[in-house]
Amino acid sequence: MDENCQRIKRLLDLYRAGRLTDVEKADVEYHLLVCPECIFLLTLVPSLSPE
Repeated sequence: MDENCQRIKRLLDLYRAGRLTDVEKADVEYHLLVCPECIFLLTLVPSLSPE
C-alpha cells in the first residue's frame, strides 16, 4: 500500500460526512477509480474512526 492510499483511507470518514474540501474530495474520488481496497472500505465498512 502506498502513501497516497494510506492518506485516502484517513479521509474516507470525512468523505462520507461531506466534510472535505473540493480538492480533497476530488483526490478521494479519483483514487476510488483505481483502488478496490479503498472502495471496499468505503462501501462495506461503516466507519474507520473509533468511537
